[in-house]
Amino acid sequence: MPDRSRQKERKRLKRKRKQEAHRKAVSAGPFKLISRIPAEVQCWMNTNWEQTRQASIFVLRQTRSGRCAMASFLVDFSVAGLKDAYGRLDIRAEQFYKDVLKPFGDRFGMASITPSEAGKFIAGGIRFAHDNGFRLPHRYERWLAILGDIGDWRNADVSDFEMEFAGSFDDLRHRLIGQPLEEFLAREDVSVVLSDAAPSLLSDDILDFEEKDDQLRQRAVDAIRQWLLAERETPNPLLETGWDIYAEAVSANAENADVLGAAQDMGDAIVDLIALEPAEDRIPLTWAITQIVRYSMGNEESMLKLLNSEEE
Repeated sequence: MPDRSRQKERKRLKRKRKQEAHRKAVSAGPFKLISRIPAEVQCWMNTNWEQTRQASIFVLRQTRSGRCAMASFLVDFSVAGLKDAYGRLDIRAEQFYKDVLKPFGDRFGMASITPSEAGKFIAGGIRFAHDNGFRLPHRYERWLAILGDIGDWRNADVSDFEMEFAGSFDDLRHRLIGQPLEEFLAREDVSVVLSDAAPSLLSDDILDFEEKDDQLRQRAVDAIRQWLLAERETPNPLLETGWDIYAEAVSANAENADVLGAAQDMGDAIVDLIALEPAEDRIPLTWAITQIVRYSMGNEESMLKLLNSEEE
């Protein structure tokens, strides 16, 4: 008669090995995998950054599929520091050159820079914004993986940055989080010029998009939360982050004509994106996204409207 205790131990060890293998696979989400691929990283920056006191940095990196991942960072050489960060995980090189780099270059002029130069400016922007109490871009850390390691931003060189702020009152109010607005305006160590005419590489379209994106996120979360309460279910506290992950996964697979393939790819993307979150948030986020999926199944028309609004 077999030794049941040994069988149980073997099964326990087998489960443990599977769990460890799964954790290792999940922890290598798309951003981390991209950063580990030994590929050439190309970077560009506007040539007039010293005049505008703003640098728009573009990064392009080849992925395992043979396509590319891109990231863009807007660095303001003032107390605002790193003001914007976004990107795409799947873009053709020719599409990037035609639709992203060329239009921007035609308007501002672009020059190739090294990844270390790009990292220096971005790290400096992170440090200066943090040290002066300014809001950093939502999930900017994800897009840094496309550039690669920039070192410890806490020790970054900030010699190119100045204790000044030039921009609109609304922009200052939106970005300042470290102290009351009145206290900041009374500071004698910061030169402040409030003007809607202040130079900026952020177009009105981008600023409008960011504001609209915040509004759409809130509208979606409110709708899902109200539905859950009507179903007598407690909304997950991480519902807003779950929506960001869900919408990003949907957007990444929007052009996939294969319905079954798109569903599989979307599921994989959600798993990968959850893996980028803090370990303690991953299980709650899984339940938050489950609530979102359940809402979408019972409110298909409403969900389509919300997602279409995200893509407008």
